Amino acid sequence: MARFYTLLLGRELPADEHPMAAKKELARALVARFHTAQEAKGALEEFERRFSGRDLKNADLPTFSPSATTLDVIAAGVEAYAQCFGEARSRGDVRRLSVQGSIQWRGEKVTDPKAMLDFAGGGILRLDKTRAVRVG
Repeated sequence: MARFYTLLLGRELPADEHPMAAKKELARALVARFHTAQEAKGALEEFERRFSGRDLKNADLPTFSPSATTLDVIAAGVEAYAQCFGEARSRGDVRRLSVQGSIQWRGEKVTDPKAMLDFAGGGILRLDKTRAVRVG
């Protein structure tokens, strides 16, 4: 971290700074440099809400429109990655995520790759550690 502070910000890393606080400050300063201070503040608040607070209900998530009201976990995951993130994930990749417990529908882990998800009424589909979508 000390090297990045020196190279990117032109200042020394405070010796008593907690590593997570140092990373957040570095990110905030870089976003402020290339965008605005207000956008940097918003990005930090979104990070805190989404990752530190794990509050996906109020997070700014991409909207996923499934091709059917009921899909199996694998088909839903493949569609969501492609539609919302522009990523082509294989059925095998999504299956592994499901078996590992990464995929969650409405806050519940879906470890059975053959499970059918009912998208009527919407909800939040968490695909992996960093990606989630709002079904709508």
